Amino acid sequence: MKNLKKRIITALLALSLLATALPVTAFANEAEEQQGNTSAQQTAGNISSRTTPEYIEMDDGYISVKVSVENGGFYVGTAEGDVITKSDNNKDLVYADSEFDTSFTTFRVNKGGKVTDYIFGRSYAHLGVETSAVNVYMSADNAIVAEWQVDGILFKQTIALMGADTYQHGMAYISYTATNVSGQAADSIEARVLVDTALGHTDYGYYMLGQNDGSYIAVEEEKTFAGSDYSNYFFAYDNKTNPNVTAYTLNGTVGGEAIVPQKVTFAHWMDLASTVFDYTPSQTAPVNFTEVYGSIDHLTADSAFALYYDMGGAAAQSVGGTVSFYYGVYSNYSAGSSDIAVNFTSSGSMFFNEDESAYRDQNGSNVGNFSSTIKLTNITDTTFGNVSVAIYPEDAISLYNGFSFVTSTVTDPYFQTVTELKPGETRDVRFDFQLDPTLATSYRRMKLVLFNASQAS
Repeated sequence: MKNLKKRIITALLALSLLATALPVTAFANEAEEQQGNTSAQQTAGNISSRTTPEYIEMDDGYISVKVSVENGGFYVGTAEGDVITKSDNNKDLVYADSEFDTSFTTFRVNKGGKVTDYIFGRSYAHLGVETSAVNVYMSADNAIVAEWQVDGILFKQTIALMGADTYQHGMAYISYTATNVSGQAADSIEARVLVDTALGHTDYGYYMLGQNDGSYIAVEEEKTFAGSDYSNYFFAYDNKTNPNVTAYTLNGTVGGEAIVPQKVTFAHWMDLASTVFDYTPSQTAPVNFTEVYGSIDHLTADSAFALYYDMGGAAAQSVGGTVSFYYGVYSNYSAGSSDIAVNFTSSGSMFFNEDESAYRDQNGSNVGNFSSTIKLTNITDTTFGNVSVAIYPEDAISLYNGFSFVTSTVTDPYFQTVTELKPGETRDVRFDFQLDPTLATSYRRMKLVLFNASQAS
C-alpha cells in the first residue's frame, strides 16, 4: 500500500517541482539518470548495483543499520534490542522499504539569493545541476559513510553504532556535514531529516516529548514543535497501553556541543513525504496519524517526523556545519540480574562566561546549571513501594532542591523517591545541578545509588 502511495506522491511531486525549478522527483529510481552522468561525476563516487550489494549493513547484536549503495537511504532496526524487553527483538524502527527511500534527507542551499532544495542521493543532471552518484563505504572507524555532491556542495552522511561504554548503546549516531567545494559561497544551508517511523509491524508511533520537569507531551496529531519546546529527547511506542517496541530520538553532539534542531514536525507520512522541505500542519483540523481513516485524504495510520536544522553558511572551498542525532533503543545490556534498569538523558553542553569565572549554557543563561532525567524501569515481578534515588557528586557540584542549591554527601545525601513502581513500569526522576569552575581541567563524576526504601528510611 505504501509503495502505491509512494508512486502517486512521486507523480505529484514531479508536477509541483517542475513548476518551481526544484527536483522533479523525490523517490524515483535514478538508475537511468545515473547512466547519463559524465565520467567525472561517476569518478566522484558511482557505485553500480550490478557489482556491489544493494546495501552495506552493520550489526552489534543489539541494533542493525543498513545504508543503500544506490541512494544513501538508511534503515534502522533491532537485533536483541532492549535486553529487558523481549518483545522488541528483530523489529523495524523505521519503515523497511526495498528502495530505502521512504525516509530521506533534504538540504536547502542558498547561494547568492538563489534558494534550491536537494534530496540526498538524487540526480539533478536533467536540470543542468552537476550531481555525483552516491559513494557508500565502511570507514576505518566502523561507520557507514555516504558521500554525495550537488551544485558544488559535498554532503556526507555518517552512521555509527554507539559503544558499550556509552549510555546511548543500542542507538545509531546519524550525522550530516556540508563542505563547499565550489568557488561560490553558500550563504546558508539547512537540512530536513525525514524519518518514517515503523515499530515492528506497526507503521506509526505514539510520540512522547520529554519535558524538563520529567513530564511528557503526547503527540498523536500533526504538529510542529520548536527544538526548545522539549528537553533533549522524544520517543515513540507502538501501543499506548502495552508497548512492545519503543524508539528513542536524542539530540546529538558535535565537538562537545549539543545539536538542537530548529524544529521537529510530527505528521502523517504521506503529508511529509509529498513535500521536499516545508510542511505546515493544519491548525484547525490536524490529521490524527494513529487512526485509520484519520481524514478523508488519509486512509491509513502512518506517521513520520522531520527534524529541521540550520547548518550555517559555508565559504568557498571550506567545511561548513555538522548536525547530528541519535536514534534507536536503550540496550540495557548491563542490566543483568538487577531489579531496576537505569537510563538517563541530560541537557546540552555548557561554556565559560567571558572571564571564565562561571559556566553558562549554549543560550548564555542558567549560569552553571544543567539537568539529568533518570529513567527507572522495574524489571522484576514485584512492586516496589518506595525507591529512593540518591546522587553523590564530586566537589564543586551542587543540586537544586526546589528552593536552593545544596550539597550531597554520603552522610547527608540528596535524594528523590518514587512510590509504587510496578513491574514493567518506567518512571522518571529529574535532578538539577550547578557546577563551579575548577583550576585544573578534569573529569567530574557523580555516583547514583538506588535504595529499596519500602521498609527502611
